[in-house]
Amino acid sequence: MTTQTATERKEFSVERFLQEETKKTTKSKNNTEIQLARMKNKVRRHEQNLRKQKQRLRDMLTKMREEEAMYNSACLDVKYLQEQLADDDNKMDTI
Repeated sequence: MTTQTATERKEFSVERFLQEETKKTTKSKNNTEIQLARMKNKVRRHEQNLRKQKQRLRDMLTKMREEEAMYNSACLDVKYLQEQLADDDNKMDTI
């Protein structure tokens, strides 16, 4: 059995302490890197969602403009046909 002197025990405990602190620091750094990677992924996911939503809104706006143009065209057709009917009625009254 070997006996350790007080100095050797102190050196051993200092070395063990330093090793444990190094492990903690490494674990902490690794955890921080993992958290950073997760946050970067979250940012990318939100950016992608925003891009998709903006594209959907642009598509909806285009479709709404097309619908509005068809509505306006139909309204003009109705107005034209009403005028035609009114003209026909006026011609019938004069006969």
